Amino acid sequence: MLKKLLLFSFSFFVSLFGGEVQVVASDNTLYALEAITKEFNKHHADTKIIVTHANIPELKDLQESQTKYDLILSEDEEFVESLYKEGKSEEPLVYAIEELALFSAWQPDYNKGLKLLEEKKITKVLILEKTEYKNAATDAMKHEKVYESAKQKSTYVHEFTPSTLSHLQENEIAIVPKSLLFTQEMQKFIKDRDWLEICSKTYVPIDQKIVMLKSAKAKREVEEVYTFFRSEEAKNILKDFRYLIE
Repeated sequence: MLKKLLLFSFSFFVSLFGGEVQVVASDNTLYALEAITKEFNKHHADTKIIVTHANIPELKDLQESQTKYDLILSEDEEFVESLYKEGKSEEPLVYAIEELALFSAWQPDYNKGLKLLEEKKITKVLILEKTEYKNAATDAMKHEKVYESAKQKSTYVHEFTPSTLSHLQENEIAIVPKSLLFTQEMQKFIKDRDWLEICSKTYVPIDQKIVMLKSAKAKREVEEVYTFFRSEEAKNILKDFRYLIE
């Protein structure tokens, strides 16, 4: 089920005369998008941004939805390119690039790198089921020649949250979006002790794209949000979450 989240800056009063921007985004963008929304509202307190978080199949179903969405944020290249080719949106824009990390709540020996996945005590490797993340994780494991061993242990999950990662068992390890490790809840976990950055040369980092639907192009508020995603302020927030910026 889609999760409706109303994100706005509590420091400013939302004017009754302000506009509304409907954004639909894949689940993994939740934390950075919340920070960007709050920063945007410091400059545009009269604009209300309503965010619907959805997984990729739900994003595709939204084409049949009665809700008039304005902006879509997704890593699903096939989906966003289809919107553009069908004339439903402006050309997709890459606003950030996601990398991967290896995470465990039990401080394993990360000197072994991805070879750690071959250890007998690791019986479950958690990986996002989303195609782009699944493919990237698979490529990294194949590059390090651990795929044949790890695939027998692989479990594909809908999403990761700070809570689920914090409660991993000793036999579990996860290949996660690196940005998740820089949320406030995950600050207690330390690089090379609790998690390991997976070398981006072993896979293709995941483009995060934003598209403006053509039906929303005439709305001033939508253009302002779209433009803000390309601003230095937004880029600095994304860098704080360790996204790569082109």
